[in-house]
Amino acid sequence: MCEVAWCNFSWEAFATLVAGGLAVFGATIVGLRQQKILNHHSTIERLKLRSDTFEQRWAIYKTTADWLLHWWQSGEPATGDKESEYVWAIERAKFLFRPEVSEQLDRWLKMGLQLRYAERQAERATGEAAKELENKIVETANSLEKAFKQLPILFGEDMRMNESEGRLPPFVSGERGGSES
Repeated sequence: MCEVAWCNFSWEAFATLVAGGLAVFGATIVGLRQQKILNHHSTIERLKLRSDTFEQRWAIYKTTADWLLHWWQSGEPATGDKESEYVWAIERAKFLFRPEVSEQLDRWLKMGLQLRYAERQAERATGEAAKELENKIVETANSLEKAFKQLPILFGEDMRMNESEGRLPPFVSGERGGSES
């Protein structure tokens, strides 16, 4: 068995041993501080991404609300720039929301187009056909009114900013349509 001869232990050896121990201790402290800084940086980046994603999602929500509100308030189809913005919002929604959201936005667009077509047909129709088209117009317009009121429910899950409830897009969270943990 090997024993340390304490009597033959030199001050140089002691200094080397203490300096090595302090270096290991210092490196551990620095490493822990760097890990803490990295964790803070990671949190800040995740919150910035969440904020940026929220802004993009909010733009889609607002475009959708404006488009539906136009139908609801005026009873006329949104055309031109407003309609183009809505179509592009549907395309962006495919990348930023659950598939159900963009699918519902697409259904509303189709309802709006059907409503516009029915209104044009009603201008030329007479008799029973005109009455049928008028009923279809009223029914579709009522559906679009309900759609406006459903917006917070449809978008809500994806729009929350709370860390535990809000969802990042699938390409960030690593899941297809899943929520971030």
